[in-house]
Amino acid sequence: MNTDESVKLLARIDERTILIMDQLEEVKKCHGDHEDRIRNIERWQWKATGITSAITGFLGAAGGVLLGKGGT
Repeated sequence: MNTDESVKLLARIDERTILIMDQLEEVKKCHGDHEDRIRNIERWQWKATGITSAITGFLGAAGGVLLGKGGT
C-alpha cells in the first residue's frame, strides 16, 4: 500500500467517523425526548391517581352518610 492509498483510506475512515458521531448525537437527542415524554406521563399518572383517590374517598363518605353508616 502506497502513501496515496493510505491517505485515501484514512480520509474514508475520517468521513465515516464523522457520520457515526452525527448519528450518535441524533440518538442522544431522541433518547432525551423519550425521557421527557416518560417523565410527563409519570407526572400525569400521579396527578390522576391523587384525583381518583380524592373522588373515591368523597363518594365513599357520602355513600356511608346516605346509608347511615358514616359520620358520628
